[in-house]
Amino acid sequence: MNANVSPGILSITVSSDDQQTVVWLLGEFDAAGCGEYDVVVDPLIAANPGVVVIDMGGLTFIDAAGLGRLAETQARLAADGGRLRVRRCGHLVRRLIDITGLSTVIEVEE
Repeated sequence: MNANVSPGILSITVSSDDQQTVVWLLGEFDAAGCGEYDVVVDPLIAANPGVVVIDMGGLTFIDAAGLGRLAETQARLAADGGRLRVRRCGHLVRRLIDITGLSTVIEVEE
């Protein structure tokens, strides 16, 4: 993954194996980054991957638009029997996930 991401930019890396697809997010996941997220994640969902893991360890910022995309991703995956997990989300992002109630529909790895 590229550690030198410009401010305001979302960088996304994907890897898959037989059990899951992992999407690494690096940078800022806000309204400006949602387009890039959609370009990468929409085809993944269409391929019915089963389990998608969003690794948030490289995020420096997330807003309501990014959280909304996570909820939307979970709903789309669940419609086809899949599920979304997030990991390495950090204390503040975890708090936002809890406050918004997303933790009731998205599995959060500790």
